[in-house]
Amino acid sequence: MELKVVEFEPEFAGKMNFYLELLDEQEKQQDDNPSIGIILCPLKDNIEVEYALRSSNKPIGVSEYKLTHKLPDKFKGKVPTSKELKQMLTKAIHNAGLSDNIKDYQS
Repeated sequence: MELKVVEFEPEFAGKMNFYLELLDEQEKQQDDNPSIGIILCPLKDNIEVEYALRSSNKPIGVSEYKLTHKLPDKFKGKVPTSKELKQMLTKAIHNAGLSDNIKDYQS
């Protein structure tokens, strides 16, 4: 999954295809489901997305997002809080053995 802060650009599809190829070659196990790429952008042009993904042999989705300052009531309790998300990311980094790399990078 890639979160972009700019409008969708066709190059994003090529980069995501590269990431999926790498993931499938290096990490995917035989019993894993197919890898899916998700690109989130604040804006997208559907025709541009269609042409950018037309020749891709990997499942890639592109969607828009909107930033808000307040979580809508209907989502409360259904998505993690920022504290919970930080805990999940910290745990995932630790489990992946990347803790030392992150500390080195932050120094």
